[in-house]
Amino acid sequence: MQIVTDDQGNTGSGGAASDSDTVSITVNAAAVVNHAPTFTSTPVTDATQGTLYTYNITTTDVDGDTVTITHEGDLPSWLTLPTEAGDSKAISGAPGASDVVDSPYTLTLRVTDTAGDFTEQNFTITVNKIIEPVIEPLTLTVNPASFSEVAGTAASTATVTRPSTSGVLLVNLGSSDTSEVTVPLTVEIPDTQKSVDFNLAAADDNLTDGTQTVTLTASATGYTTGTATVSVTDNDVVVPPVPTPKTLTVTLIGNGSVTSDGSDTTSDATSNNTVTLTMNANQTCKANFVPTLTVEKAGDGTVTSEPEGIDSMPLS
Repeated sequence: MQIVTDDQGNTGSGGAASDSDTVSITVNAAAVVNHAPTFTSTPVTDATQGTLYTYNITTTDVDGDTVTITHEGDLPSWLTLPTEAGDSKAISGAPGASDVVDSPYTLTLRVTDTAGDFTEQNFTITVNKIIEPVIEPLTLTVNPASFSEVAGTAASTATVTRPSTSGVLLVNLGSSDTSEVTVPLTVEIPDTQKSVDFNLAAADDNLTDGTQTVTLTASATGYTTGTATVSVTDNDVVVPPVPTPKTLTVTLIGNGSVTSDGSDTTSDATSNNTVTLTMNANQTCKANFVPTLTVEKAGDGTVTSEPEGIDSMPLS
């Protein structure tokens, strides 16, 4: 570039004068400045035992560079952070009871661009212990605990009891066998009272089933279930079957023995032995034993009487 100077027509000493010179100027391109990526999300600093913790991490890079989100050092064992590149990801996990003991946890997240510039985000996570609700028990008692199935609608009195007296409590009732014992569907324990009574109704099932054991239950929201058992005695009598009589005729000819299966039987016996009748049938039978008695005279004697016991001679 040429630079010219003159005296603007000054007519002073020496008259008008001018001069020129050439200057070289080099124009350099502006230096490229890289900007580090930044976090745009706010950390979640509270976690609860047994509940999934999630912090959705978001970042930005004004230069449009690809970025990677990492954690400096070791993560707590209950947390995970994906390793792939990207400007957003989630760090998550569910802390257990032992993680409450080691709480709080200090974390350092770093977002880095392809030029190696980075920004860190530091925060602390506190794991809160679960406060277990106090579950109070319901108690169920029955008096008397044994009664007949024909004892009626007020066969026994049951009492359901709670530890406290605050508020009205709706209690659900149940019976394991409504063919033996029935109960109301629900009862209410009034405010300022610990217990309430209700009747048990016996049910006659007209079955010969002996004494039955029935389990009763009382349940309510926020309470453990109370149980009680009762014995229901049976009033039905077992009637044994009446056997059907059967008449069995056994004819014994001479002396000997005979075994019968329930059919009419004739036995020949030629030896002079005891007569025995054995029954195989498991039933009531009538045996007609008709002996034949032959009396022989001795010389010129005569028979003057009949033997006794012929009509009712015992059998063995």
